[in-house]
Amino acid sequence: MTEPFNPWSVTELADAAGVSEVYIRRLCADGRIQAAQVGKTWVIPREVGDQWLASRRKKWDNPFNKK
Repeated sequence: MTEPFNPWSVTELADAAGVSEVYIRRLCADGRIQAAQVGKTWVIPREVGDQWLASRRKKWDNPFNKK
């Protein structure tokens, strides 16, 4: 059985990452987050958002990034 389509909203992804909605929209528009625009709304597939969050956490959890 396949899982239902449960995309991230810009607001949800921004909240989870601790960034602004404007930043997420810019990433979508620039193609740095794979998303589709439906009208004025960006739709971010769940696995794409999860991967982006994981890569962001990995980047910031790197001990060499600490100041």
